[in-house]
Amino acid sequence: MYVCADVRMSSPKALPQTNLS
Repeated sequence: MYVCADVRMSSPKALPQTNLS
C-alpha cells in the first residue's frame, strides 16, 4: 500500500510512506 504516485514518482520502493509519515 503506497501513497499513490508520490513514491513511484520519487522512488520505486525507497520510501513506502513518504507522505504517510
